[in-house]
Amino acid sequence: GGSGGTIMFEPGPTCIAFCAKVVGECKTFTFDQASCEQGCEGNLADERAKSDACGDAVEAVFQCVAELDCQEVDAWVAREPPNAYPCSSAVLNVGQVCPQN
Repeated sequence: GGSGGTIMFEPGPTCIAFCAKVVGECKTFTFDQASCEQGCEGNLADERAKSDACGDAVEAVFQCVAELDCQEVDAWVAREPPNAYPCSSAVLNVGQVCPQN
């Protein structure tokens, strides 16, 4: 393969919805929606390479966040409150399912 450049992923519905929420609607992150979608799909590809269960767990976090309102998204990013922030159970599941490197 060549070197340099960005691998372009075809964004799926989960990453489209996640990025529409955190970038488009809530302005939580400063990068643009296309960059968000690429990063999201890249994350999913990396985690699916470890295991399907890990990829599914990570996708569940993105799906959860996509369903939050903007105040909840801010709480998710800040991890507030620490033991009960929005989507914390999905995040904890990733830690249990995905191999730790």
